[in-house]
Amino acid sequence: MLFYKQSGNTTKATGQWKAGRGAPSNVWPGCVLQKNRAGKETKMETRSRYRTARRLLIFWTLFIGLGAVAGAAGMLIDPSGKAMGMDAMLPYFQVLPFAEVVFQDFTFSGIALLIVNGLSNLTAAGFLLANACADLTSMVFVFFAGGCYKFYNPKAFDKKLWRDMLRYCLPMIPAAISFWIINASDMFFVQAMCEDYGGRSGNYWVGLLSAGYFLPQVITILGSIFYEAWQLSAVTEEQDREVFFSKIFRIYASVLFCCVAGVIWLCRPMMHLFKAEYYDGWIFVPFLTLCSMCTCLNQFLNSIYVVYKRSTGSLVTMLCGAVLNLILNYCFILAWGPWGVTPASFLGLLLVFLLRAYSTRGLLEVDFHPGWLLLNLALVLAEIFCIMRLENWVIPVTVLTAIVCAINFREIFSMLNKLVGKFLHHKKV
Repeated sequence: MLFYKQSGNTTKATGQWKAGRGAPSNVWPGCVLQKNRAGKETKMETRSRYRTARRLLIFWTLFIGLGAVAGAAGMLIDPSGKAMGMDAMLPYFQVLPFAEVVFQDFTFSGIALLIVNGLSNLTAAGFLLANACADLTSMVFVFFAGGCYKFYNPKAFDKKLWRDMLRYCLPMIPAAISFWIINASDMFFVQAMCEDYGGRSGNYWVGLLSAGYFLPQVITILGSIFYEAWQLSAVTEEQDREVFFSKIFRIYASVLFCCVAGVIWLCRPMMHLFKAEYYDGWIFVPFLTLCSMCTCLNQFLNSIYVVYKRSTGSLVTMLCGAVLNLILNYCFILAWGPWGVTPASFLGLLLVFLLRAYSTRGLLEVDFHPGWLLLNLALVLAEIFCIMRLENWVIPVTVLTAIVCAINFREIFSMLNKLVGKFLHHKKV
């Protein structure tokens, strides 16, 4: 959902970029943009006097659409109208033309209401309903295709197990909301606080921020694939669990640091693949890439809570990160403008990592190699400084990227060696 929200904001912002053709490419925190790439003065964006009315109309449209769907569902479930207290109205409809065909009950009325006022008014709400229906269809398919129905027995309901499951899963809901706050609050803060910043609208800066999210998604996708495969191993591996977790963490973090260094190194050239209006979004990429790395490491540590069924730890740590992120978003935007939300998110997620690294010590002592972590982080931060503040950034950033890869070469080579060995073994078999 966040991806589609970001895409929508990017599209909206693009319409406003056409007048100014974007901000200067040499941008760093705290600067005020007044000229476009051609050197011409850009006009200050004026706040539309119809904005409030437009928002009210959008709300009213969604309200009518959802109400129509609810009413149509009631009519189709009980065509007699008794469930909704509408049966007394039916005789008045039956005096209309063609009543013997369409007004014997509320079936036709329900279909008409759904088509005319329901589906036609549902825009964003229709997207949500489509996702809900897709999830429901997937659930039903897996239930039958996976043979789960064989184990379904209502008489075997265990209240104690049910309470244990609720105790475990309920904290995950506010934890997920806290994670969403860290990721999505940036957009809302920029939209609200950066109106007319540098002579640009809030939508303009939201669009640039949205464009900056695309490259860090490489790290996020990599982490998602790893986490899906890792969860089973994390639970089933019982012998020498501490050594196992420590080894996997070292290899995983090595791969992430190399990917982060590479994405930062390539962010400015890669942004040329987008339209010219999106290029200046590169200023958001470096710290957003670090945010993606922290998210992946936090997921890894969350697997310890999963193994020991301590979901409360996941909630507390993520909640602390969300609160810090909200505070820093406000402070950093005041100090550095729209760019400030990216280091704010990074520091919020870094706090989550530090809290989880400390709190999981009582459950599983993972060797994080703190000196090695700090060295890698310092090199990446130096790389960010060079690419954002130096005019001739290519050589120093390339050197720093090579150093990061060299430091982590042993772990990555060991992983690749094992993967190639397993692949060759399976090929022989």
